[in-house]
Amino acid sequence: MVVHPAAYAWSSDGYTAQGMEDELKSPYPLYTGLGPSRDVCCTHCRELFRAHLALGSSDRIRRVTDVNYALGDTRFCKEIEAVLQRHLTP
Repeated sequence: MVVHPAAYAWSSDGYTAQGMEDELKSPYPLYTGLGPSRDVCCTHCRELFRAHLALGSSDRIRRVTDVNYALGDTRFCKEIEAVLQRHLTP
């Protein structure tokens, strides 16, 4: 695990929330819709994650990804299980 999402090579956090340049990434309409400039988009992106990542959520994310389970509500997990034809919940 990394200390910060931007330190993970496959994370888009460095580009979308921290403003780091990355030749493999480009802005997408939902991201550019966050504000009139890259700085504003980065700020709003950080705020969105901060607001939606409740205390303890990162622990839950780690637990399910460690065992390749789906993370979401019951309906979402059932849909993904049907598509992949395997159990994705404990």
